[in-house]
Amino acid sequence: MQKHIILGLLLTIKLVSCFAQSDLHAPPFIRVCLNRIKNPKALDSFFLKLNGLEKERRDQINIVHIGDSHLQAGFISKEIRQGLQQRFGNAGRGLIFPYAMAKSNGPDDIASASTIQWNYNRLAHPEIPLATGISGFCISTENAQGTLSVSVKNTTFSNLQLFFIRDNSTKNALYSTNNGNGGIVDIASDTFTTAPIKIKLYQPANKFTFIFPPEVNRNTSTYFHGLSVTLDSPGIIYHNIGVNGARFNSYVQSKYFFDELSYLSGDLYIVSLGTNEAQNPSLSPEEFERDLTAFYDQIKKIDPNAIVLLTTPASSFYKNTSVNTKIEMIRNCIISFAEKHTLPYWDLFEISCGNSARYWRTADLMAADGVHYNNKGYALQGQLFLQALLKSYYDFRGAISATNK
Repeated sequence: MQKHIILGLLLTIKLVSCFAQSDLHAPPFIRVCLNRIKNPKALDSFFLKLNGLEKERRDQINIVHIGDSHLQAGFISKEIRQGLQQRFGNAGRGLIFPYAMAKSNGPDDIASASTIQWNYNRLAHPEIPLATGISGFCISTENAQGTLSVSVKNTTFSNLQLFFIRDNSTKNALYSTNNGNGGIVDIASDTFTTAPIKIKLYQPANKFTFIFPPEVNRNTSTYFHGLSVTLDSPGIIYHNIGVNGARFNSYVQSKYFFDELSYLSGDLYIVSLGTNEAQNPSLSPEEFERDLTAFYDQIKKIDPNAIVLLTTPASSFYKNTSVNTKIEMIRNCIISFAEKHTLPYWDLFEISCGNSARYWRTADLMAADGVHYNNKGYALQGQLFLQALLKSYYDFRGAISATNK
């Protein structure tokens, strides 16, 4: 009898600890004790670079986060990016895109404007004959005459990579910045290439303007996929790639995405997809695994040594009525794939109590459509991931210190 009482008390203590609120002020259904990266040993080579950066304050580390609409607005990645850059240094904002030109939403620290009317597409719509690239988007125009400006808030940049489709029919442009830089954007190329145009600014700026001058018989199309903006300082560059409606196979079908992705030289790829696949009630585990495998194979093709960290989606509703139990199938497939390939993964579904869409809604963390989360919900998810990643890193750092004693 006494033994059963003791076991019951231990179980109660464990459950209270598991559901206890952390310094994140997480709601009770968030199981903080489960908030960790699984298979963390697969991150050792990444953590070794992170440790070198922390100790020596040299070099830059590129993190590429790929996902769907949960990422496009930038609330999750903002928490992770700012948290890592505060600890390890800010090496730049990373990949950005003029979302307003594509009539879409984007992070609140990115602004864009143009005097040109643009055609646009995102990779969730492969039926539109406008090939997407690194950002998951494309904007295009014919006979462009005018300007396109892109700016970032609260930071500057001194280096740019500009992703255009380039061949012998494309024309050069000019550029200027808000800090007096200016020159030629060498878009023209004798042969077809997806290689980005690199520009070094002599003075950091936070606004970059393309100037497409009028030309006689300028009969050409301009295809723009985005730009990466960085600093010269050591630290973290966090590239956020989120596309509304995206699935694993959306990225696989994108004509230029993986070719251009290779130029970001990712030290870590975080992949957060699966919610949109779960909207298909007839999707089988085999079909989902096929698409996940094809995506993973493409990353390994451009970078055989790539470190890929998978995340599972949190619970949501189906048609805003019932909890979407298909999410659990997606989650199980992701974990099975990660275990099969010994990949690190972060199980947000388990951390947030499984099929918990009603908990998210009751805690006022979900958007009205029942699929997305509000700003607070996304911020919480970003903070949880940051906490889990840093915990694994500090465990790694502690193990190194113990070994060196």
